[in-house]
Amino acid sequence: MSKANPSPTTGDTTDNCTDYTTKLLPQHVYLGRDREGYVHHLDRDANAVHRVEDAGERERVTPLGDAHLDDYLAFVADEIGWTDRKQAATWDFFGRDR
Repeated sequence: MSKANPSPTTGDTTDNCTDYTTKLLPQHVYLGRDREGYVHHLDRDANAVHRVEDAGERERVTPLGDAHLDDYLAFVADEIGWTDRKQAATWDFFGRDR
């Protein structure tokens, strides 16, 4: 979807997307569970990932800053490993060598 290419289903363009449109997306997104048993949640408003124990205690908050979520997902994959990952990453479609 862009100014030149409206969405084929709705005709929406980037010009007529509103704050209302983005509010349809959830603020918190379940990313998955790592091999150490922690659950990872993305807080879209804070642009940070929360790593939480099963008991509900937050173990750590990682601000993403200018980094892409793919970088965080790859870090966990390489350093700890995922037992369950629900959030798709770019490499799922294009491979990790990009």
